[in-house]
Amino acid sequence: MQMTENEIVASYKRNGEKNSQIQILADLNGCGKEEIKDILKGNGCEIKEPKKKEAKEKAAVQQETINIPLSVWATIKEKETFLRGKIAKLERELELTREELVEHEIFSKKYQEYTSETEARKQ
Repeated sequence: MQMTENEIVASYKRNGEKNSQIQILADLNGCGKEEIKDILKGNGCEIKEPKKKEAKEKAAVQQETINIPLSVWATIKEKETFLRGKIAKLERELELTREELVEHEIFSKKYQEYTSETEARKQ
């Protein structure tokens, strides 16, 4: 597992396409979809199974991909894996940046309070 449970939950909550995000998280972490679902459920996330229509559409897309030559398919999958890894890295960097921003805002407020108190004492 490459991501912590908190990172998995945060990534899942930020993504609009929940069902595909479960597969992406499983691929990124080298585990199965069920393990990701267990982590999400254990952290209070509601998992909705895809509707039958969505499953039929996905099956149709999979049927179309069968006609793609294997070498092309392998290249596509390699690029997909690479890009998913980059996305996960960027999501982690974004989360760290958000945390730094919150810390900066807290520091700024405390600094403003300190300078206000110092000015009040001078008067």
